[in-house]
Amino acid sequence: MKKSIKLLSVAFVIAVIMAVSSVWALAAPTPERPGKMNANPDYKSVTLTWDQCEDVKGYRVYQRVDNNWKSLKTTSSRSYTVIDLVPNTTYKFGVRSYTKEDGKNYWSDYTVVYATTLGAPESPAKINVDAGFDSVTLSWDAVENANGYRVYQSVGGKWKALGQGSGTSFVIRNLEAGTKHKVA
Repeated sequence: MKKSIKLLSVAFVIAVIMAVSSVWALAAPTPERPGKMNANPDYKSVTLTWDQCEDVKGYRVYQRVDNNWKSLKTTSSRSYTVIDLVPNTTYKFGVRSYTKEDGKNYWSDYTVVYATTLGAPESPAKINVDAGFDSVTLSWDAVENANGYRVYQSVGGKWKALGQGSGTSFVIRNLEAGTKHKVA
């Protein structure tokens, strides 16, 4: 009988330890997962935004690389711009919220979004040239998805940038009358 009481006591102690361990595991705070996540792609960057979570310390932004999550930034903000990306490429991003209790971080599940960076815009299809005495005015139709234009001139076989802007015309001044010039 003594053996059975000892065995029963040991079994009871083990059961109590397991029950307490389960309660402790359940007591760990689980932060709210960030809600809807948006991606605004550009040619070499993607700006990510997400819904605010209540009672969290902050967020961590990730990029999926080679089937692993790569941490990009820990922030208290609800947006982050990922830079130095390749144009016309699809990326997978995630964000998690976290809380901190007793010096330990507790993480939510991932909220995920896919984004494809924009491809480079086309060059203007046709450039109109209006030559003056010592200047040339170049003009062209706007190109869809172009943020601006850069004008180049070939000088000694090398392309030299003359200027840039968002307009659809450009004037090259101080040219020598009667000479040919190659521009792009």
